[in-house]
Amino acid sequence: MARDTSGAVTWRTLLNETIEVLGERPQARWICETACGLDGDEFLAELDEPATERMVAQLDAMVARYRAGEPLAYVMGHWSFRTIELMVDRRVLIPRPETEMVAGRALELARGVAGQRRVVDLGTGSGAIGLSLSMWHEPMQSVLVAPPPMFGCVTVRGLMRCQLMCVARLTWL
Repeated sequence: MARDTSGAVTWRTLLNETIEVLGERPQARWICETACGLDGDEFLAELDEPATERMVAQLDAMVARYRAGEPLAYVMGHWSFRTIELMVDRRVLIPRPETEMVAGRALELARGVAGQRRVVDLGTGSGAIGLSLSMWHEPMQSVLVAPPPMFGCVTVRGLMRCQLMCVARLTWL
């Protein structure tokens, strides 16, 4: 989106412009929230505040990537999965609703196991399954096994973003 950046522009104006350009209200809001660094009610409370030039540049870049066909999750750099927010980029698959069903079934099976539980998420990318199981309220250790190119990248950032209060550990494949 080309615009005059000499004057201050509010997030309300940017959101309306983004909705107009994309024609998709939810996606426009999510992209604006990501560029602003605020979500939900916090973003709505800041709609009449000016955006910095850096934020506007980030928003413009994100809109261009989305319009070029890049998946929304990659554009935003994160995606919701069950009760956690995962870091995602082109190195990992975007968690799908079917994967949430797999994680839910794994939790059901884990409930039938007495004592210490250990989950191994082989070939993890975003860590979706292992991290979501680690968030379960009962003791469970998750071992996330990542292929070497992934180790220390997306999954580690996901661990930090989730601020896990559980046992989760990464290892090489």
